[in-house]
Amino acid sequence: MIDNNRPNAVLRSMQTLLNNSRLAGTSSTCRFYQSIREGIEHSAGVLFAANPLYFDPKNIVELAIEAGCNYVASTYGVLALVSRRYALKIQFLVKLNHNETLSYPTQIAFERTHELVLVTVLWAYLRNQAFNKDGVDYHYSADLTDQANHIAATLGADIVKQKMAENNSVYRAVKLGYTDDRVYSRLTSDHPIDLMRYQLVNCYMGRA
Repeated sequence: MIDNNRPNAVLRSMQTLLNNSRLAGTSSTCRFYQSIREGIEHSAGVLFAANPLYFDPKNIVELAIEAGCNYVASTYGVLALVSRRYALKIQFLVKLNHNETLSYPTQIAFERTHELVLVTVLWAYLRNQAFNKDGVDYHYSADLTDQANHIAATLGADIVKQKMAENNSVYRAVKLGYTDDRVYSRLTSDHPIDLMRYQLVNCYMGRA
C-alpha cells in the first residue's frame, strides 16, 4: 500500500490491524464479525436466543480476543458500550450498513474516513434474484464478484470483503452486461484457486 495516496497515519493503522493477532506479520487477517445487522432488521432474539450471554457486548469482544482475532467488527452501539475497556486490547471495526453503497456520497465518505486516519473495509456482496438462473446460484460467480471487488477498490476501500467464488460465467447465463471471452479462456478456469485469483486481480492486482 505504500504507493497509494493514503496518509501515513492510515498506513500505520493498517499495519496495526495486520500485526494485532496470532497471525501477526503474515499479511493475513482473522476477524471476528458479530452480525448485529440481523438483529436490527429482524430481532435481537434471532442473534442471541441460542447464546444469551452475547446479549452483553462484553462477551462478544472477549470471545474475539480469546480467538486471537485481528479485530472485532460490529455496530457503533455495540462497540461504543465497551470501548473504554477494550479499545486498547483489540482493534475495533465499526460496521455501517447502507443499501445505496454506489451512490453519492459513498466515495466522499471513504475519503473522509481516511482523513480521520481510519482503515476502510467494504463488504462487496451481491444480492439480486436475477443471479439465480436455471437452478444455479451465481451470487458466487467469479466473473461478477470480481466486478464488485473492482468497484469497491475504485471507491477507495482499503480491504475488500468478498465471498469465495464457487462458479463462473454469470454474464453468459443471464445475458448481463459486457465481458470478454478471454476471461474464461485465458484468465480463469474451473479450478477454485483460479477463480479466487481472478477475484484478487480485479482489486487492481491485489492493491486493495
